[in-house]
Amino acid sequence: MKNVEKNRCFLILVAGMTIFSVVWFSCTDDFTKYNMDKNEIMELGQSQYAGAFSRILKTSLDWYDCEMHDISNAVTLHSSGYTVTGFPLLDRFALRAGWTQSAFLDQSNAIFYANAIMDKAQESGDMNVYNMIKIYRSFSFLLLTDVWGPIPYKELGNGKLTVRYESQRDVYYQLFEDLTAAVAALTEELNKNPALNVFGAGDVIFGGSVSQWVKFANVIRLRMALRISNVEPEKAKLEGEAAIATNLLLKYAGTDDMSLPTDPKFNMKNDNGYNRMNGYGEVIMSNNMESFLIGFKDPRVKEFFSPTTEEGWAVADFPEFAYRIGKYCGMASGTPHAKKDPVYLSHSKMGPRFHPDRMYITPTPVFNAAETWFLLAEAAWREWSGAGDMKTNYETGIRESMKQWGITDQTEIDSYLDGESKPSATEYCRAEIEGEQTKFVTTIEQPLSTICVKFSSDKQEQYEQIITQKWLAMYPNSTEAWAEYRRTRLPKLYPKKSSVNPNVDPAKGQVLTRLPFIEDEVASNREEIAKAIQLLGGPDLETTPLWWDIHPNGK
Repeated sequence: MKNVEKNRCFLILVAGMTIFSVVWFSCTDDFTKYNMDKNEIMELGQSQYAGAFSRILKTSLDWYDCEMHDISNAVTLHSSGYTVTGFPLLDRFALRAGWTQSAFLDQSNAIFYANAIMDKAQESGDMNVYNMIKIYRSFSFLLLTDVWGPIPYKELGNGKLTVRYESQRDVYYQLFEDLTAAVAALTEELNKNPALNVFGAGDVIFGGSVSQWVKFANVIRLRMALRISNVEPEKAKLEGEAAIATNLLLKYAGTDDMSLPTDPKFNMKNDNGYNRMNGYGEVIMSNNMESFLIGFKDPRVKEFFSPTTEEGWAVADFPEFAYRIGKYCGMASGTPHAKKDPVYLSHSKMGPRFHPDRMYITPTPVFNAAETWFLLAEAAWREWSGAGDMKTNYETGIRESMKQWGITDQTEIDSYLDGESKPSATEYCRAEIEGEQTKFVTTIEQPLSTICVKFSSDKQEQYEQIITQKWLAMYPNSTEAWAEYRRTRLPKLYPKKSSVNPNVDPAKGQVLTRLPFIEDEVASNREEIAKAIQLLGGPDLETTPLWWDIHPNGK
């Protein structure tokens, strides 16, 4: 990319450095979109840090709001087992290179800006700014590495034509160090001023509350510790117990959900992507969700999804599907279908808060506070020091999730916690052509899990319960749900019915475990990508497990 193009990007960046800045920019030529020379970053004053942080958040969180199409609907929502997408080829493991590249560049851009501002803040002695951005940068790096594996860490944005990739293990170790250092420095400042605020309104997540970001940093550290618990249990225990030991984790656990506010002024640049996709009819309930939500008699079902309607089809034309009207019906992922056919349309869409009319009302969920309690429940299951009582953490996680979704009837919640019903059977419906006639064949599929909600006394069942309820509570955060599914292979999900991707065969037990390196990187950073593939430990395929994923991918 020529210097004039670089300068255009920087001019747009600086022009957007206001408290409520959400200026949308476009520099999409190639890999050099994020590999820019930091020396060309224009001077930023203290009054502009808040707008800069707002820009970092917005760029990174495109994965969750207006650009969620590129990563969530295309990959993670159906790979995590939450939904079926109206893009039938994507639902059957096809990958759209331009979309996955866009997702990679979203995080890379956010990290580039974070690096530049951290350099400026360190130079000017604004260490609270430096450490706050370091926390968020760690989260952004974590999103990247948990999708691609080896990534550029130290050299991202070094201004050179080649950028060195580092192993996922090395990235994790450096992120542990970064989070530890940032938390230590900010905690020292909080001890002097518990109300310490950095960025103010420019922090659209927590309003600049340093204590909340320190808490989040410790939650992410605990999340990372559990992520590596199968591959490096000693390191995991060390990091997990250190995260738990901080008062800000346990003191505030479960009190705050993270969400990105929407704003209609910016027209599809700051809306809720789930609402938009739901309005397009591109996300519907999966059979996995139906099995657990209906089987458990889960009161959240009416918030997660909507009963089936005749929208886009008519019972008069397809009477065989009339019984679905008014019910919560999930579809088997990987079923060959067309977006307009009744096999797809006669299923439940996302819930009322995700109606397209609420596109600029419903905040975009980023992190569910309930996850903290399930992390602590698993830490207790692993007998990590300070994690608290496992059953209490498990039940508190469920209660926090109910609160998030507006379920307030304590009798209903208590009944759910004591529930002994099992996951329900589901239907597999597909169209079959006989001569010139199309008929619809439906078979019943039994559930794959036998757990209930009531906390078990059996250790292995306890683990499955914790992860399954965590999976439910994280909805619709499919990026994290997909990572956890790859780590644990829980909850027990129905395999996809078919695949159009020759590299992924669900009949062999294969699932999508990562995304291949993006095309621009392969073309312009070829030697380093070759080294990155060696660090990956397998071919650059979507079925190669990441470092922390110990499960054989296929029979």
